[in-house]
Amino acid sequence: MSARGALDRALARLGVNVGDSESENPAETSSGGGAGDGAVSFEEVRKEAKKNRVRASGLKANADRAASSAAAEISDADLDQLFQGEQWEEVAALYPQARFAMTGDDVFQLTDAQRRMLGATMASTMRMLLKIDPRYVALAVFTINYGAIITGMEARHYARVSAEKARVVAARRAAPATDG
Repeated sequence: MSARGALDRALARLGVNVGDSESENPAETSSGGGAGDGAVSFEEVRKEAKKNRVRASGLKANADRAASSAAAEISDADLDQLFQGEQWEEVAALYPQARFAMTGDDVFQLTDAQRRMLGATMASTMRMLLKIDPRYVALAVFTINYGAIITGMEARHYARVSAEKARVVAARRAAPATDG
């Protein structure tokens, strides 16, 4: 593929008409040789790119306004219903549960009061983030889910490695001692 072909496709994506010139010589097309010859001047490309940047920033502003208005339209009753239940307690208890799974130490077991407190404060945090910008909640949910998956994998790996080490130690103890 020629560099000119790649440039033509990139400019076409920007909405710049590059004409039908197949020339491999950039000197023939880069300076805007003449009217009607299909050549594109640098100035035309610059103007078109600026217009596209302005258009893109307008689209971003519209998306930001839509997200803000969507957050404003969510009623408190909807939020109360969304944040009822024990799902936030489970999510908030993820770290202690993972540590208990990895260590087996009861110090990482949460009391019912601790679980309720963590769940309630996490629900309040998610509600606040939803009112600020719903994208924050999406980011938080992804991060929590990702952390839960990775933590589960790490716990299983840790258990497997620990079991293998225990098997090796047991095999060494069971083997007769050899003096060399």
